[in-house]
Amino acid sequence: MMRVLLALLCMVTGAQAGEALTGAEVEATLNDMTAYYLPFSATSARQYFNRNGETIYIDAAGAKTTGAWLVRGDSYCSVWPPSEHYVCYPLEKGTGADGRVTYTFVSGGGGARY
Repeated sequence: MMRVLLALLCMVTGAQAGEALTGAEVEATLNDMTAYYLPFSATSARQYFNRNGETIYIDAAGAKTTGAWLVRGDSYCSVWPPSEHYVCYPLEKGTGADGRVTYTFVSGGGGARY
């Protein structure tokens, strides 16, 4: 059964800067997790991270896309069709404005935070 990880993959606003996770921590955090994008609601976009390396993203309208994920170094990496190239993101653990734990993917030198 998948565990649920709330507040992951959000455009971070009102969250404190987080600490970067190690590769082992990234893998332990994402394996068999369900992440919900913020703002959280009954129709929030969500993403499943299966232990076998498959990831499934379901947008707020219910459209589903299947890709693959893995950990390289200290980063989460994913590939989504039609691309054949993995893109990697460090993962940070922080605290949201409401006190909940948040996880943020940091894109290209910190330019975007999801």
